[in-house]
Amino acid sequence: MAANEKENPSILPIEQLRKIYHTPDAVYAGVAAQKGWARGKCVSEAEYKAAVAKFLKSPMKEGG
Repeated sequence: MAANEKENPSILPIEQLRKIYHTPDAVYAGVAAQKGWARGKCVSEAEYKAAVAKFLKSPMKEGG
């Protein structure tokens, strides 16, 4: 466990938050891509929930 996680237990790896909040694979992948988060990135629960909410409210692009 990283020192930062010991100091603030609400900072967790995004993979763990995905399990806690039962985030679907496609949503998780989209949020990580949108935020530029790599595997192992640690964020607060509030930041994770806000990122998921923002992703879900984002319009889909048409015609790539």
